[in-house]
Amino acid sequence: MSAVELSLTDMMDKLVVDDWGQCKGGMFGSLRAHVEAGKLSEHTLHAELGDIVAGTKPGRENDDETILFWHRGLSLSDIALGHTMLKKARALGIGQELRLPMIVNARMYSVTPAAAEGWKRLLPEAVRRAGLTAEIVDYPAPARLEGLWARSDLLAVFMCGWPFAQRRFPVRPVAAPVTEEAAKEGIPGHYRTLLWVPTSSTARCLEETFGGRLAYTNPESHSGYNAVRYHLSAYINETRKTLYHTLVGPLITPRRVVEALAAGEADVGPLDSYAWSLLCRYEPELTRHVRILTRSVPAPMPLLVASDTVNPQAIAALQTALLTLNTERDATLLRPLGLRGFITPSADAWQVVCDREEIAFSRGYATLR
Repeated sequence: MSAVELSLTDMMDKLVVDDWGQCKGGMFGSLRAHVEAGKLSEHTLHAELGDIVAGTKPGRENDDETILFWHRGLSLSDIALGHTMLKKARALGIGQELRLPMIVNARMYSVTPAAAEGWKRLLPEAVRRAGLTAEIVDYPAPARLEGLWARSDLLAVFMCGWPFAQRRFPVRPVAAPVTEEAAKEGIPGHYRTLLWVPTSSTARCLEETFGGRLAYTNPESHSGYNAVRYHLSAYINETRKTLYHTLVGPLITPRRVVEALAAGEADVGPLDSYAWSLLCRYEPELTRHVRILTRSVPAPMPLLVASDTVNPQAIAALQTALLTLNTERDATLLRPLGLRGFITPSADAWQVVCDREEIAFSRGYATLR
């Protein structure tokens, strides 16, 4: 079976293809029948299209030539053709622009089924009040959050503050949650990384866990890695360059860190303080197996972001909807999630987490160990 009649190549003066690798013999070669029949080879092939475009081989040399150009299809060709069609349609004033639905997602703080349901009520309601539309998209672990953040259809999706500060993804800040714990502590829009041990642990301070097993969530996480590295870097010196015998991870989610500690698979591990409060609220049976050993300095909360392609007016409308949520009128939305509301810090508020990364490096503690 071939894409063209077997005898067609016999009638041609020149054979040109877009990509010889896609045409030659093998299971998926589009002209494999001709190759296998000896009618086409790398030596009898006149050129690839790129050779002619680059001028390294001639194209048509006279009007009498019969040339077969087999165009299997390249993604670059599709992009060029699509761009040309769009440009022409705009020039002619024809066609209809289709707006694909945007998405909302709170995977970072959907630490229990009840918490996930809470976010699936709050975020769509904020979108509705903003006069917008969006779809709830589930993105369960162990899928990497980086895959979610790279999408171009984000309207309100939680992102860790560290990759946000690094500008690794084309997004804009929407708002950051104010948790009940942060409001009581007087640090709205902030959280801490808590370092936990099993309730059975005899450790009274962090130094007493050194030499043991340290759990972590993800090397791209602030609370689950970067904050831990910064906190531990203060203990590094000339005689003590390694703090733990074994690293347990990446465990991906805060919940898995608690489960690893409870199961005796790790001796100490980090937990986002807001994730911890949600676990305590909805799964106290799990959290009773661990206890806080110490806590980090505060850092700006993970934030809701939108893709940078989203209309700024739409982002502003959504910000207004989130900022006007209040604990009296919207108690059924906020209280189940342990929230007081939302704020919009300046975009450079998260720079501090990058600064702490640099400090850990300067102390000679580039990776957890």
